Amino acid sequence: MALISALSAITGDFASSIVKVPREVITARLQTAHYDSLYRASPASSHAWITINAIFRQEGLPGFFRGFWSTTARDWPFMVILFTTYESFKLHHHRIAMPSASPFASHRPLPPAVAVSNANANAVADDLDDSDDVTITTFKSTIFGGISGGLAGYLTTPFDVIRTRIMTHKASSTTPAASNALSMFSIARSIWNAPPATKSSWARSRFSGFFVGATARSVWWFCVCSMFFPIYEAGKESLRSVYTASSIRHSRMDMPAMNM
Repeated sequence: MALISALSAITGDFASSIVKVPREVITARLQTAHYDSLYRASPASSHAWITINAIFRQEGLPGFFRGFWSTTARDWPFMVILFTTYESFKLHHHRIAMPSASPFASHRPLPPAVAVSNANANAVADDLDDSDDVTITTFKSTIFGGISGGLAGYLTTPFDVIRTRIMTHKASSTTPAASNALSMFSIARSIWNAPPATKSSWARSRFSGFFVGATARSVWWFCVCSMFFPIYEAGKESLRSVYTASSIRHSRMDMPAMNM
């Protein structure tokens, strides 16, 4: 279940990158005052419009997709960590708190008509969810989702740092084009080889360079996912209830025809 959710999220995220990456390029350059001289030259103009115009004029359409693959390298592990961690929390909770629970099972003998209706409802429910799906409270989905999002955000910070460096890199007109070429490996190497503030912090600074902003990123994703997953679970449960009730009504309406 967790792997299916993660792969589905990766597919959707990859498709959305067509819109997401240009937005992130523009946002990153706005936040870092990438075209500060142009902003000062045209104070009456929108900074966003100046940024969009400058990217297109200097780099063409490919400029809006700078860092596409570094964004993908950040988002794919993020989705895998997020959904596998969240589903693992749910399954672990289910094994401890409800080892034999089955929300659609009935242990009482039922009349044949009701039994048939319930069997149809169970089949519909099985179509809606895999057997590993677990129903949890809103509070627990908030905590599980928040921790999963914070962990995924923290662990993928190195990819986010590399992506930001690529998107905000300023090419020099005085160096050859080959020297201005960017790759994830070259950015990672430049971070790793950056001189430390002090000799005693040399080893620590090499790793900390990849985790700049990790705390803020983790807090951000904790807040986002602690809101996303409870709403996701509530919506899923509501749709399951509506669909199952509809199935039972249709099954009971079909019973006279079956008896004939």
